Amino acid sequence: MIEYIEDIIFINVLLNFLMLILTQKFVGQKINYIMTFLISLIGLVSTFLEIYFIVPTLYLCLVNIILSLIMSCILVEKFSSKTFLYFAFVSIFINLIFAGLFEFAKIFFQNTMLSVAKIIICTFCFKIILSSINQIHKRKKLINFYYNLTLQNMGEKCNIKAYLDSGNLLQDDETGLSILVLNFTTFNKLFSKNATIIDYLKSQLDKKINGKYILYQTVNNSSKMFVCQIDKVFKIENNKREELHLLIGLSTNFQGKDYDALISPLAL
Repeated sequence: MIEYIEDIIFINVLLNFLMLILTQKFVGQKINYIMTFLISLIGLVSTFLEIYFIVPTLYLCLVNIILSLIMSCILVEKFSSKTFLYFAFVSIFINLIFAGLFEFAKIFFQNTMLSVAKIIICTFCFKIILSSINQIHKRKKLINFYYNLTLQNMGEKCNIKAYLDSGNLLQDDETGLSILVLNFTTFNKLFSKNATIIDYLKSQLDKKINGKYILYQTVNNSSKMFVCQIDKVFKIENNKREELHLLIGLSTNFQGKDYDALISPLAL
């Protein structure tokens, strides 16, 4: 099987360049394309070993892993043992995917067609992996908009999921506290089911619950929202509790969603 030296060099540099881009994308690091290209040239060490020396495949794979570690060490922005190992693991994993596909291509392609096949594999896999990474980050970003809260009031306790609503900048003029907007089901649990939907619709909740109505602006006009205080609100993150100081508001506009409340960025 014949492969031209210039083709081997080009494919090796291309592979390392794409691998390092994918690695930086995966770990969320800003990409410096010039630096990435220069660092990818380090991978030519394994290319020269493959061309000028008879090196067993196993040892060649070991060399590629060591080179991946070196490239990761140079490319990582903020060095720490955890960040470096994470960076290195991802780069090695992606490298092994490409290496396995290249070995698979050798079975079906010969001579110059093998080089073309490798380039196609690099491009195709790069797009697939990049798309997958973007989806992972999109999902992770969405998850980061959700917060686990524990609400306590008069012996009642609720564990809820709150969605970070950047448009929710409601604050009480008197206390300056931001407002956590609950759906009716959650709100009613906290007050031993003293409130009814009729009370809400007739704006008469303040007759049963110690609270008040405030005016807030919607897209079309102004409206009223019932707000009150409860005993405790905790944000749960990494098994740690952080108490939040805010008011509770009531809305039925998002009943049936996959979250129970809308939390303001001002409360965090």
